[in-house]
Amino acid sequence: MSQPPAPASSSRARAAAQLGYEVAGQIQEELAALEWSVAPQTVAGCTPPDLRVAAWHDGLLLTLRARDGFVDVWRTRDCPARQGAQLIAATPPGWQQFADRNVRLLVALRDAQGGANRA
Repeated sequence: MSQPPAPASSSRARAAAQLGYEVAGQIQEELAALEWSVAPQTVAGCTPPDLRVAAWHDGLLLTLRARDGFVDVWRTRDCPARQGAQLIAATPPGWQQFADRNVRLLVALRDAQGGANRA
């Protein structure tokens, strides 16, 4: 989705102008959720149908495997960056952004829970 729906964008702008930052923030979160829900499907019907994907951020390595077009393995583990470098280098270009975005989300969730076991 290249542009958010006009009514939501104007509601967000009105809330911010009235110093309703909490409402504006909630509208922004809802716009992000809407964008995510209409985004192209990535983990089913993936191309190539058999692949391995990896990404690393802040001590956490994410690895995915797809077979016959479906992601069937999704793993994380604490890991120094250099240990995951070969897996990351072999990640297909079309999957790098997807993997990076997801490993960063996982790290944010880990840190928010206070479970930061860093390698």
